[in-house]
Amino acid sequence: MTDAVTYALSRATDDVAETIRWFEAEGFAVVRELGGPKESFGNVLLEFDRGAVKATIVRDRSQWMIDIASVGGKPHGLHVWLTAMRGTRAETRPRRSLGQPLADQLPEGESWRVEVPAVIDWISVGDRSADIDTAARDWSRAMREYFATQRQSPGGQPPGSFGG
Repeated sequence: MTDAVTYALSRATDDVAETIRWFEAEGFAVVRELGGPKESFGNVLLEFDRGAVKATIVRDRSQWMIDIASVGGKPHGLHVWLTAMRGTRAETRPRRSLGQPLADQLPEGESWRVEVPAVIDWISVGDRSADIDTAARDWSRAMREYFATQRQSPGGQPPGSFGG
């Protein structure tokens, strides 16, 4: 086990740690690693590869994220893969107040230990490029709509306007 993996396991949520161990048990090789205790904010990056699938786990400012890519494909966040696999629409969450803490891992409310193996199994049984392209476009649309609504103040006026 590498220093970065050991460090990641010491800082990870139980769900993220179980997923890292699952990658190792399933024959994924760590092909790139960065960060650790001396990195700013304790950031870490672990890239796993098993030929047909790559996964990158990142801890950035104490928040864990994962991107997955199939052979020749672009990496996408787990939320995009889940949307594609489930055949659902992208939906953003309501904006949290500044006082609320961020989720420990993204996507919020999803178990990596359950969903990452399911996505990887789903990828391995066929060409998923059309599904993932559709889901990625849908997430782009959802985020554009989300940020467009965030530009409006509660009174419907653009930020900085006095509405007179």
